[in-house]
This record gives sequence, C-alpha cells and structure tokens, in this order.
Amino acid sequence: MPGFWWSLSNGVLVVILGVLLVARPLQGEITLTVLMAMLFVLEGIVAIVLAFEYRRYFTHWGWTMVGGLINLALVYLIWTGWPNSASWVIGLYVGINLFFFGLPMIMLALAARNSAAAHA
Repeated sequence: MPGFWWSLSNGVLVVILGVLLVARPLQGEITLTVLMAMLFVLEGIVAIVLAFEYRRYFTHWGWTMVGGLINLALVYLIWTGWPNSASWVIGLYVGINLFFFGLPMIMLALAARNSAAAHA
C-alpha cells in the first residue's frame, strides 16, 4: 500500500502525543490545545503527502488532500485566536478533524473496492 512509512510515522507520533496527554492530564486546556494543534499539523502534512502518493492509484485522492488542508486551516484558526480560543476549540475542532479524517478514508475505501472490482 502506498504511504506505509508516512502512515506508520504518523501513528507513532499520535501514540506519543496520547501518552503525553495520559501522563499529564491536569496540565490544562492550553497544553491540550497546543498538543492538538501539533497533532493537526502532523496529520495535515501526512495527509497531503499521502494524497500525492494516492494520486497514482486512486481517483478520489483529492479527499485526502482536502482533509490535510482542513487540518492545517484549523491550526491557523487556533493560532489566530490564541489564547482565547483554548477554552472552546478542543471539542469543536476535534469533531471537525474527525469528520474530515474519516470522510477521506471512506472515499478511498470505496475507490479501492471499485478498483479491485475493475481488475477482477
């Protein structure tokens, strides 16, 4: 599958960030917002790189690109409202992030299924 190393490195970084959050849960919403912004930057960059790799294999690679760009836009919005945005941004932006992370996965799965059916 294309993008194995990007996906693996993204997964490792997400696990490390998760361990940091579990180890220090009472650091406050500002720390959580900073960690969330870092996660969004990593996910955005990885999604954009994966989109370019998927471009050769799938017709719906643009959904992955859109997801990555949305993540980077969310980070921009976090920093422009900083630190006032820290109190409300976590729930709203995580929801938006999950939506635009899951949607490209669905589209790629459908494209892969159609591609496999066409080659069968």
